[in-house]
Amino acid sequence: GGCCNLLKEAIFHKTILDYCYSYDKDTIIIKMRAKKNDLVKCTIIYGDRYDWGAEDSVCGMEVFASDGMFDYWQAEIKSPIFRMRYVFKIE
Repeated sequence: GGCCNLLKEAIFHKTILDYCYSYDKDTIIIKMRAKKNDLVKCTIIYGDRYDWGAEDSVCGMEVFASDGMFDYWQAEIKSPIFRMRYVFKIE
């Protein structure tokens, strides 16, 4: 594992449907797929899409499922911000 030998082609995320959705009025679920055992840690850095002056927030992700090829990471973000921008920090 670790970022130096990261298999970038295995990383997958999309901003719709099963990879990013509102769970309830206060929670957004964000998921990402990576090669099995390739990542040590994954974090989401997020903030208001239209307020670039505001300080960003950070939320850790956890592996919620694995199969023979991939680990599936998930974060549950509790936030009043639904017009969100985000990036993944992978290690």
